[in-house]
Amino acid sequence: MKWRLALIPLLLLTALGIATCTGHATTPTRPTIVKYDTVPLDIKGKTFTLEIADDNATREFGLMRRDYLAPDRGMIFIFGEPQDLNFWMKNCYIDLDIIWLDPKGKVLHIATLYAGDEVGDHSQEPAQYVVEINAGAARLAGLKVGDTLQLPRTVIARSFSPGAKE
Repeated sequence: MKWRLALIPLLLLTALGIATCTGHATTPTRPTIVKYDTVPLDIKGKTFTLEIADDNATREFGLMRRDYLAPDRGMIFIFGEPQDLNFWMKNCYIDLDIIWLDPKGKVLHIATLYAGDEVGDHSQEPAQYVVEINAGAARLAGLKVGDTLQLPRTVIARSFSPGAKE
């Protein structure tokens, strides 16, 4: 009988230990993903659905903290005027092709950047738009520097919005 009474505190401590190991404190949390408007963009015959980042907040958050990007998805960053644009991959968990475009959609530079790369790359000349798609997708599509992408009217119109000029 005494051994049964001695067993009760041991069982309680074991139960308490299990409860604390499965608590929410050990589960990592991530911020809610920002919801973006989207626009289709044809890249050498393949249509990508791009999320639009056209103000400081959406451009700053970009594709950070995502574990996955569908093969036909990406993001377009819209700026109010051509400028030297540097992109890096801090807090980005997926490798990406970065495509810098001039105001008419001409491809100025293409670079593949890798998850977590904080050095990054920059436009070789002033760019107004930057497209991010999965690493290797630009090469698979046959996209090259000097090619021109037909920018959707929505994208061009947003380059004149107050947010794009921030």
